[in-house]
Amino acid sequence: MEVAAQNCRSKASVGSVRSGEQTGLGQQSDRNGILAPMNRHDDTSSKYCVIGAGAAGLTVCRALRQHGIPFDCYEREHDVGGIFLYGQPNSSLYQSTHLLSSKSTTEYPDFPMPADYPPCPHHSLVLEYFRSYARHFQLYDQIRFQTGVEQLIPSSTGWSVRLAGERARSYRGVVIANGHYWDPVWPDFRGKFSGTLLHSKQYKTPDVLLGKRVLVIGAGNSACDIAAEAVSVAKRVVLSIRRPVHFLPKLSFGKTGDATAQQLIRWGMPLWMLRILSELGARVINGRPQDLGMGVPDHRIFESSVTVSTLVPYHVRHGDITIKPGVDELEGSSVRFADGSTEPFDVIVCATGFRVSFPFIDHRELNGPAGSPRLYLHQFHPHRNDLSVVGLFQSATGGHWGLMHYQAQLLARLLAAQAAGANLDWFDRLRNQTAPDLKGGFATHDSERHQYIVEPVRFERHLTRLIGEFDRRYGQPAVTSAPSAPLAAQRNAA
Repeated sequence: MEVAAQNCRSKASVGSVRSGEQTGLGQQSDRNGILAPMNRHDDTSSKYCVIGAGAAGLTVCRALRQHGIPFDCYEREHDVGGIFLYGQPNSSLYQSTHLLSSKSTTEYPDFPMPADYPPCPHHSLVLEYFRSYARHFQLYDQIRFQTGVEQLIPSSTGWSVRLAGERARSYRGVVIANGHYWDPVWPDFRGKFSGTLLHSKQYKTPDVLLGKRVLVIGAGNSACDIAAEAVSVAKRVVLSIRRPVHFLPKLSFGKTGDATAQQLIRWGMPLWMLRILSELGARVINGRPQDLGMGVPDHRIFESSVTVSTLVPYHVRHGDITIKPGVDELEGSSVRFADGSTEPFDVIVCATGFRVSFPFIDHRELNGPAGSPRLYLHQFHPHRNDLSVVGLFQSATGGHWGLMHYQAQLLARLLAAQAAGANLDWFDRLRNQTAPDLKGGFATHDSERHQYIVEPVRFERHLTRLIGEFDRRYGQPAVTSAPSAPLAAQRNAA
């Protein structure tokens, strides 16, 4: 996940909504505080349909509005924020979640996070940031909340979009921005477990682990967060690691590791040198993984996903967390591991990741098998001008929203040029060519979970180069809205 828990805690209060009061959501609440749906014109055939109002959907809405492209955005939850709407059914956050990446690499480039935010804000602060972004760019009035998209079907004029409980509507095009951290992957183990079995998406607070014998399965950031959090309340904590990984410390040179790595890449540091520095930092702070019983990774740093954690190595050294190999079989209240050992547990938490899921569209329309769209720059369909995806990538060194911003800006320019009848043969040829290398040597292991990895500096440069090409060929798009002076001053001060 893009987010992870840390020891520090930040708090932000969210005021309650009174009956009939303006919510700041572009809608009014009824007497029960439920947001009423906005009035909509029936003719949507000239508009684009944006699916989702999380990190990706919001910046798409901002770009389309900025460049005068008509659209409607549909969000199944009651507010903006996507997975950062903690406690909602599709949120994968736990109560203690903080950003894993720093605010400087994560924030939208045209809307900095407030100066008083900590380097890795708590999820409640991130939600307030998204709300401020939506208010600042006047997006709420074009988002319809509590409305899910059930089906997309291509038509002769674009797309037929069927909403939950409503008739289908015709749209000129569709932008999918529903995220990919909400559909959990469950491991397929032999046998059955008689205790409590959870996915990390279902885990919210450590009270479910109080006094329990806890097994956490996985070696990613969420697995380490939950294992570290369990130490203070559980009777025993075991972390099952099937394949050894590299553990990197949260901070390096006094800064978050992602900010340091990206700055070094921008300065032109080659990957081999970055590996040496990262391994040295990990060795100094965390020690060697094999000395902690975590096994020796069969790959070099950055050839596969790394895990950012200082707490797990710390707790392993103190005997608070025990490392075990992968699970072989579930045997009632006990678990048999790959080394033949067996141990009883009360709770198992499977931190085994999420699948890419678009349940509202036939996967063949996305030019690939289910869960694996084949799109140029992970965004553009090779043949259709009316279908794109924003946010379908994973940054190798952290920070996603800035890249989504550039994806949205590129998309807005494409749609504006298309609406103006511009010749786009050059771009059509480009997106049908072999995609450029976006990994830059990161995550070279051939696996499904690595297919969307990008090196963020390289990816940003590809996107901004194309944005510049659109501006050179067709001129700067006319901006239809601008932030108010007080808010702009406030953001600049931050």
